Amino acid sequence: MAALLLVSTVFSTPACVSSEEVPAADVVPTIDGIPVYHVTKERNGQTVQLAVGQTLAVVLPNKVGSSRRWTPDPTDAAVLVRSSGTRTIGPRTRGGMIGGAAGHEKMLFKAMGPGTTLLRMTLQKRPQDGGGLLVFQVTVVVGGARGAR
Repeated sequence: MAALLLVSTVFSTPACVSSEEVPAADVVPTIDGIPVYHVTKERNGQTVQLAVGQTLAVVLPNKVGSSRRWTPDPTDAAVLVRSSGTRTIGPRTRGGMIGGAAGHEKMLFKAMGPGTTLLRMTLQKRPQDGGGLLVFQVTVVVGGARGAR
């Protein structure tokens, strides 16, 4: 129950103004001609359906420059694997990103084969921010032809 309260606390942060816009859920850019499926904090606790070969982009809120990162738990590698490191998205000035500002982290995952796996990610809050563990999770179901939606 405490984790749910903390999740709603961190997810109530306002959207950042950024040079790179955070895509809404279901926006469909492509990688190698295959649609990329974006999920944001609003999909927490839901199910996401992907095709084999499709990329899942997870975009979650975090402070720019924070040493704390969203960390994915291991998934069933036959179904879903992480395919990129963490990329920070946030407001910029000519000197770079504004440290401490509201921003986002983006990670990419690739659907490897048919099946179901839980993608669970956690963020340990700093003691001065109230401490606690924030949790984001979606159930990922992979099936269908390569690259189909």
